[in-house]
Amino acid sequence: MIFTLGDNIKRYVSEENFIIQPRAMILGQITETFYIETVGFVNTFAIRFFPWEFTPFTTLRVKNLENIETRLNCLASLTTMGYLKKSNTSRIQCKF
Repeated sequence: MIFTLGDNIKRYVSEENFIIQPRAMILGQITETFYIETVGFVNTFAIRFFPWEFTPFTTLRVKNLENIETRLNCLASLTTMGYLKKSNTSRIQCKF
C-alpha cells in the first residue's frame, strides 16, 4: 500500500508517455523496472506485506496485482465483484 501525501508522482510507461499514480494505491509485486518522477514535493509512506499477509484484505490473487497500480478505493469493490480489467497502461481499471 502506498499513500502519496505530497505532490503527484508520474510513472513513465514509455519514453514520453506517463500516468499519474493514484494517491492511495496497492502496488503489486514489481518484476519489471518502473521509472518514476516527482512533480514537486514528495511526502509518501508505504506499507509492505508478505504475499500471505495481504490475503485477509482481499480475495484477489496476488499474482493479478503484479506490476500494476490499483486505487485503494477500488479494492473493496473489485474484491466483492471479482472483476478486474488490466489496461494497456498496466493499471487496474474499476468496472462497475
